[in-house]
Amino acid sequence: MDEHWERIEAWLMAQLPAINVGLNTGANASQIVAAEVALGVHFPADVRDAYLRHNGQEDTVYAIYDHWAWYSLALVVSQWRAEMALYDAGEFQEADAVVRPDGPVRQVWWHPHWIPLAGNASGDYVCLDLAPAAEGSIGQIITFWHADERRRVVAPSFTALLARIAARLAAGEIGLNVNGAPVRLPGA
Repeated sequence: MDEHWERIEAWLMAQLPAINVGLNTGANASQIVAAEVALGVHFPADVRDAYLRHNGQEDTVYAIYDHWAWYSLALVVSQWRAEMALYDAGEFQEADAVVRPDGPVRQVWWHPHWIPLAGNASGDYVCLDLAPAAEGSIGQIITFWHADERRRVVAPSFTALLARIAARLAAGEIGLNVNGAPVRLPGA
């Protein structure tokens, strides 16, 4: 995990130093436990380690992974509670809530053990999946689209997602965003 963060941080400092300012300082162990209690889950070790290093990023600065901004623990809990309010009200139980999973994702509109770790301003998320379909892995990373039936596995773990981000940054293949607007990458 640390090697991927080091690659990401080094690239950000060299190419777009203002983005590194958007990464928050790390959470402490009690903040992580408080978030886990609020969510009723235990984070995998790699997610805990990531939050110890950086407690997400500033709310309105830069999206570090394409158009997805990485949430602080407080925002993780807030966004999850918003989805759970809809879930508890029966909003996701409608017969026309058809889901198209791409990979081993449960065929439900929303699951209480999908934890939004990143998102965009439209209510779409990159979630930690702690309740995967039978062939999936606990801790896989999936997408949730609020108005679309797509549910896709994007990485088998948070560590794998960080490795992908680091590799894509180094290759100039990732589209960073500032307040929703794309940032032209060096050399692009």
